[in-house]
Amino acid sequence: MSLRDQLFKAGLVDAGKVQKTEAEKRKKGHKLKKDKQLAASEVERRQAEQQRQTAEAEARRERDRELNRQREAQKREREREAMVKQLIDTQARRPGPGETLFNFAEERWIRSLRMSDSEHRQLGRGQLAIVRGDRDFDYRLLPRAAALRLQELAPSRILLLQDEGGDADADFSWDD
Repeated sequence: MSLRDQLFKAGLVDAGKVQKTEAEKRKKGHKLKKDKQLAASEVERRQAEQQRQTAEAEARRERDRELNRQREAQKREREREAMVKQLIDTQARRPGPGETLFNFAEERWIRSLRMSDSEHRQLGRGQLAIVRGDRDFDYRLLPRAAALRLQELAPSRILLLQDEGGDADADFSWDD
C-alpha cells in the first residue's frame, strides 16, 4: 500500500486532492517527456546548424584557397611577361639596314627582313635568333644566350633559332 492510500484511509486527504495530485503527476510526466523530445530536437537542430556552418566555412576557405592560387598564377604570369619584355627590350636589336633579304616562317606566313650580311651569317650560324616583339610585325634579332633564356620563358616569341654552328639551309633537304 502506498503512502497516498494510507493518507486517504486515515482521512488526512480527500479524494479530490488525490485525483488532483495524480493528474499533476501525469501532466508533469507528459511535460518531461515532451521537454525531453523538445530538448533532443533542439540539440539536433543546433548540431545540424553547426555542421552547416562548418561546411560553409570549409567551402569558403577552399574557395579562398582557389582564388589565392589563381592570383598567384596571374602574378607569376605577369612577372614572366615582364621578364620577357625586359629581356627583349634590353638585349634585342632591330635588323640593321642592308641589302640581304632573309625569309622566315611565322605561323603560316612567310615573312622577310632586310639585314646586313654579317647579321645574315650570324643567323645562319645560330649566333642570333629572330624573335617577335610586342607589336605586330615587330621582329628583332637576339643573341643566342638571351634567345635560349627567352625560349624557357616564352617559346612562342622565338621565330627562328638555328643550332649553333649550323647552316641556315640545314633544315631543308632536296633528297627524296
